[in-house]
Amino acid sequence: LFPGARVQCDFNDADCITRTSQASYSDFVNGIPGVAPSDPLRQDSIVGNLPTIKYTIKDSVMSGFKKCSVKLRVQCDVSDADCITRTSQASYSDFVNGIPGVAPSDPLRQDFIVGNLPTMKYTIKDGVLSGFKKCFIELKRFMKDKTFDYQLRCPQLTLVGEYDLKGDLLNSYIEGKDDYRILLNGNYETQKRDGKSYLRFGTYTVNMDAQGKVVYDFKNLFNGDKQKADAALKMMNDNWKATDEAMRQPAMEAFMKVFVKNINDYADKVAATDIFSYEQ
Repeated sequence: LFPGARVQCDFNDADCITRTSQASYSDFVNGIPGVAPSDPLRQDSIVGNLPTIKYTIKDSVMSGFKKCSVKLRVQCDVSDADCITRTSQASYSDFVNGIPGVAPSDPLRQDFIVGNLPTMKYTIKDGVLSGFKKCFIELKRFMKDKTFDYQLRCPQLTLVGEYDLKGDLLNSYIEGKDDYRILLNGNYETQKRDGKSYLRFGTYTVNMDAQGKVVYDFKNLFNGDKQKADAALKMMNDNWKATDEAMRQPAMEAFMKVFVKNINDYADKVAATDIFSYEQ
């Protein structure tokens, strides 16, 4: 290009649009022929009617806009998995801590869980699964066929509760601690409200992959017989992977139902266009 040539920003080039918007901002805020200045802004009269107070402001002046800078909010393309993942992580803490109308997701609670396995049956009463605040999103992506992948990495999840179990396998399950990767795959749909898009997650499957050793700690195994209990715990912890793979699915699926419900509640309150966007 020749020196001094004027180059048009591509509409999708957020860096270019932000930079050039900032360059023209001073002209805008100072005013040009036919456009009033925006610093200061003036209002002759303002009336505020609130539930417990009423106020009026006369001859009001708001100043300081000359010192402002331009930041554009850039929307992720739905097929851009890197952008979707990055912006999802930014909003994850709000989701997991809960917002008005959306329950917190750490800890998750289940009053009663039943696990019916081929060689064993167990129940968990007053189950509590904690550790989601320390999780991070490894991947989140949406496909054109209205399916999604959601991968969550959790350095440590802890499950506690009152258990009752009978069976042959490795004979126990209740406090488990581990580094888990949680994979949710399923279908989603979009809904339009007030000019914004909202997501709704439908049917899904859950897969969990233990990334490190699971540690089990059970109380009152074999009705308090310490010798038998110690031997059972040693066998479970020595064979933690087989124990985990055989027993985790009923319990974790029950907790994931609560987790996905909270995701849908959050997605109903916060538009996808707000979640999957970032300031440039």
